[in-house]
Amino acid sequence: AYFNEVFNFICQDSYMQPHLQPGSEKNEIIQVVRGALAVLYFDENGIITKETLLDAEKFDSIEVPAFTWHTYIMLSSEAITYECMNGIYDPATWKQFAPWAPSENSAEAKAYLETLTLKLQ
Repeated sequence: AYFNEVFNFICQDSYMQPHLQPGSEKNEIIQVVRGALAVLYFDENGIITKETLLDAEKFDSIEVPAFTWHTYIMLSSEAITYECMNGIYDPATWKQFAPWAPSENSAEAKAYLETLTLKLQ
């Protein structure tokens, strides 16, 4: 399918490796259906450049431009997001992971998530 939709169910300590969508058609629209989270944006060196807080009670949504490094930080015990994006889904090319961030199942992931979370406070 060219138009892709997904619901993400996210627990509080979940870590999503910063990534970007590598295709000009892949602007990602994110709406929080339940809970709250922060979307962090990064530059090419992994420095946080912006943060956007999203809260389901405010019916918040954003659009993350293609080629923009980003990740989520949970602000509630759980969250559900609805995301949609254009583009042909292929797991090999759908997103590109940031080389400066630990992979999701690595030993360093938890410490990196804690570092990002502390920067919000």
